[in-house]
Amino acid sequence: MSHEFDITAVVFELELSGRSPIVVFENVKRFEMPVVTNIAGNRRLLASALGIASDDLPAAFQERCQNYISVEVISAPPWQEVVFEGEDVDLTRLPIPFHFEVDAAPYITAGKITARDPEIGVDTTSFHRLMLKGKDRLGVSLHSRRRMYIYHQNAEARGETLPVVIAIGTHPLHYMGSMADPYPPGGAVRYGRPRGGGRRRDRHRGRDPSRRARARGPVR
Repeated sequence: MSHEFDITAVVFELELSGRSPIVVFENVKRFEMPVVTNIAGNRRLLASALGIASDDLPAAFQERCQNYISVEVISAPPWQEVVFEGEDVDLTRLPIPFHFEVDAAPYITAGKITARDPEIGVDTTSFHRLMLKGKDRLGVSLHSRRRMYIYHQNAEARGETLPVVIAIGTHPLHYMGSMADPYPPGGAVRYGRPRGGGRRRDRHRGRDPSRRARARGPVR
């Protein structure tokens, strides 16, 4: 199986036949690691991640989004078991699929980017398509009306870069959790918006704070 077109073609053919299973490609030419895709390909998979029936997915997701869960900090997470830094970083070792002939390069289609607003220190998470541009370089298009773009503009205005984390291959719960927006216990104010629906102007940019980012918590 080649990472050029084959992976995407198989997933598309399965979808055309009415199937959206998790697909594992164990032997990808020129690469040492497998590819797992389509882990959030249908409602049944998402419901299974929540431990519920498919018909209960909308109501259960809405209910769990209301329950704030504090972040658990781990001193030695598993992803730190293998670390590459500096000149050892080589993204071309990853079997990133080349999806379509019209694409200029391989793309990570569901890279979950997390960044922190350099002005206020509030995090946001969003999905972006990432183009492979070199062994240590990715390209991304930030939509001008979205939070990550605002964060980048804020950093640029301060003469700084915007540090980000890109996560791939995470559990579907993290996909769904990135869309949740629970308030922490005690009704803490996020960007000047108190719990209960009242609004104030964001003193930093003079705009409606509900259009800007608020810290997010996972759905479990």
